[in-house]
Parts: sequence; structure tokens; C-alpha cells
Amino acid sequence: MNEIKFTLRLADGHWVSSPTKTVTSNPNLAGVFTAADEESAAELRQAMERVHGPLEIVLWQEKESGSTCPACGRSGQPPDHLKCDDCGSNMQCDAYESKFGGRRCQLGAGHAGRHKFVPDDRLFGDVIYSYTRKDALSDGVQIDVSEMAREAGLKFPVYLTRAVWENYVRVPEGVRCQDEKGRLWDVMWMLRCAARRTSGPQMLFGLHVRNDNRDRTPPLVNLKAVCGPSDLDDPQPAITVMLPDED
Repeated sequence: MNEIKFTLRLADGHWVSSPTKTVTSNPNLAGVFTAADEESAAELRQAMERVHGPLEIVLWQEKESGSTCPACGRSGQPPDHLKCDDCGSNMQCDAYESKFGGRRCQLGAGHAGRHKFVPDDRLFGDVIYSYTRKDALSDGVQIDVSEMAREAGLKFPVYLTRAVWENYVRVPEGVRCQDEKGRLWDVMWMLRCAARRTSGPQMLFGLHVRNDNRDRTPPLVNLKAVCGPSDLDDPQPAITVMLPDED
């Protein structure tokens, strides 16, 4: 069985590096992971998404030890090959460092300040697995509740996992004096209150949810909210509310 070597790319174009709780904008510093097969690679990706949010798996390709940079002619150590995201011109190794810092493309140093840079295909292969927010919404794995979130004062889009919706928003059959709109509002309001006290990308918050007709204070349930990129192709922040053991 051939092992798979791959890197993990964030929605904003950064890469998971080593140690795995850090990220880097330099593709040459991206962590290279190994898995026995695509299923194992997907499991590792899911574990890392607990820390970084949506990730995509990108195949890693060995660099040739004797590769030569066509700009400076340097060989031996693999050069840092990058490409201008706007004009497509290749930028090759540190011979193209501008005096202002950053990479200079073949159009000249003054051109570089207007460009973002992405890895050249010679360093990385094709994406082999990518499950997006759009996929999750289409499959019913997540539910978009952003409209009510805005009413509650939350400025970012908010999504619930199917498990949260089924357990704490949907009204169980036979339960009286409960409706989905009111239960969803309770989740959004308690999320907003918790968010005002939290500065990190992840938090736990609780609320009382009644799933029966017993005359008592409803049980306290805990939920987890994670703030991260909205999707693999959309780095804008979004909040996902899930069960504490979900990722």
C-alpha cells in the first residue's frame, strides 16, 4: 500500500506548519503529513480542523534535490519557487528579494507591492479531498441561522450542526408550549452573551432546554462555538455551534 504525503491548507491560503498548532504563509514551511490512505488522511484533516477550521488536503510532491532556479541558476538546495497571483509571473528564490522586503516578480520591484503570492504547482499537487461549508449545508449536516443571529446582535454568520438543531431547536413530539423559533432565539442569545465575554476562537456556553413536559427547571445543556473562516474559498469569519464532542 502506498502512503499519501500531503499538506493542509487553510481557507485564507496559509498552511498548517509544525508544530501543528501554528500556521505559516510560506509554503516551504508547511507541515508534511503521512497517511496510509485517503480515508486516514481525511481523519487527520478532521482532527486538525478542531484547531484551524476548514482545511483542504493538498498532495505533496518531492522536490528534486538537484533542481535549478531559472532566474539565478542556483542548484542543489531546492529554491523557493513562487508565482504572482495577479499577473502569473514566476518569482524565483531570494535573488528576487526587493529592498523593501517581499518577493519581486519579473515585472520589477515596484510591481511586487500590489501582489499576493501563491505556491507554484511544482511544489504541491492536486487537492484530493475537500469538504466545504457549502457541501455541509447542501447535505443538511449544518443549518444556516445567520438571519436570527443578526437579530440577536451577532455580526458574523452563524451555523448550527444537525445534532444541535435536532436536540435543542427542533421541538420533540408531544412537548407543549415550545416552538422552534423561540428555542433557536435562546441559543442565539446565549451565544451572543457568551461571545461578549470571550476573545478566543472557541468557547463553551450553556442554556436551559426543555425537551419534556415535566414541571421543573429545564436541564442545563452545554454547546461549543468555534469561530473560523466561513469556507475554504471564503476567509470571512463565521461561527459554528456544535455539541461539545463534535469537531
